[in-house]
Amino acid sequence: MHFSCDLLDQSVEHAGRVVALDLLDAAAKARKRLDDPEDAEALHDFRVGVRRLRTWLRALRPWLGDDTPKKARRRLRRTARLTGESRDAEVHQEWLEGERHGLNNRQRYGHECLMEQIEQEKKKSDHRVATKGTRAFDRAEAALSRKLRSYRVDIEDSGEETPRSFAVEMAQLIRAHGAKLSACLAQVQTFGDAKEGHQARITGKRLRYLVEVVAECVSGGDRLVTELSELQDSLGDWHDATVFSATIASAGERKSAKRGHDANPGTRVLAKRLEKRGRSAFVKVKDRWCDTNAFQPQVEAIAEELSAHGGHGTEIERKYLLATLPELPNDAAMVEIDQGYIPGSRVLERLRRVRMAGNAKRYVRTFKSGKGLVRTEIEEPVPKTLFNRMWPLTEGARLHKRRYTVPDDGHTWQVDEFLDRDLVLAEVELHSADEKVQMPPWLASVLVRDVTDDSEFSNASLASGDHSSG
Repeated sequence: MHFSCDLLDQSVEHAGRVVALDLLDAAAKARKRLDDPEDAEALHDFRVGVRRLRTWLRALRPWLGDDTPKKARRRLRRTARLTGESRDAEVHQEWLEGERHGLNNRQRYGHECLMEQIEQEKKKSDHRVATKGTRAFDRAEAALSRKLRSYRVDIEDSGEETPRSFAVEMAQLIRAHGAKLSACLAQVQTFGDAKEGHQARITGKRLRYLVEVVAECVSGGDRLVTELSELQDSLGDWHDATVFSATIASAGERKSAKRGHDANPGTRVLAKRLEKRGRSAFVKVKDRWCDTNAFQPQVEAIAEELSAHGGHGTEIERKYLLATLPELPNDAAMVEIDQGYIPGSRVLERLRRVRMAGNAKRYVRTFKSGKGLVRTEIEEPVPKTLFNRMWPLTEGARLHKRRYTVPDDGHTWQVDEFLDRDLVLAEVELHSADEKVQMPPWLASVLVRDVTDDSEFSNASLASGDHSSG
């Protein structure tokens, strides 16, 4: 995929539709290739095209609104499910074809039984894709193609800031999906955590599809896409081993009973090979990605570059005082932050050192102006050497806190547990100043009050003890 970097400067409403229509067109082209029986890659490309499109429509729903009708989204979901069944059968068939080598005559009977079963399943799945799947997609495409080509903008002389750029919103989306991936990978501890591994695979895939849109416009974008693809492949091998091994075992029993021959010697060998493959994939995932949390620094670097590209970004946030640290969802990601403020009267300059899992660190310099709900913010990464030279300037105006990031219904909640005082705050970034906040249940139970306009709870005031700070 190739998207113009000029889109980063467009409004998210405009750019989001441009990308959505491009993804819709790519999926439609792959769908037409399904009619060619000689096109071996058509099904794979169609399936990926539909998944990319669904990920985009889900992530950009706050800005696409009614232009992504519920019925169209349901039809895309059905298409994805049907193509998934067919593609899984294809993958299993390819694996089995490569495993015939090394089997004796007695074991090959079980292999032949499995090949026969998978071939039958694939024919049925392909037929469902060719009929129900394509029909559902064609109807969804017709609706989305019509709806996404135009949108309405109400222009008022209200004096408010212009809408934030696509770059700034993409930074938030990528950061939120990256935090969720880190949380999912943290749940993977043993080979038996297959469900957690599968959730990490889905989350990583969605993050990859978002990064692909801006990969050519940011440093390290292509590298992150490649590594996320490798993670997806390894998690896929592990998932297949878990799911397909059960299919192999049950198939052996059915074929033995039906034909009076013993298919189990072959199926047992294949099941062992599959488990070995799955365990090898799990070890790779655990050692390379789970224990090191390798993605978070890359995700943060890309998000920061996108934020900086957005220039004077308008930050629209609400802040809440909490009675205590809430019982956080499983997908919450955590970092530890040292934060300090450099003395100044008109512009607030902040330094931040962020410690992530695996002891990785990143250093950020931020300039802020304005107070309350809507503020201007410019953020940029800085090298460690510059941070160390400037950090002494923040003496007497510092904070130490643990931050939990939780994606929720198109927004990202940040819960700060202060480690240098008895205080817990929550923040959420909004899409507009008049947007109504939907408080998630896990947070509502410990809510005390809204402190957005209370200068006492600004980070700069907390750091210095000066309640007049912004």
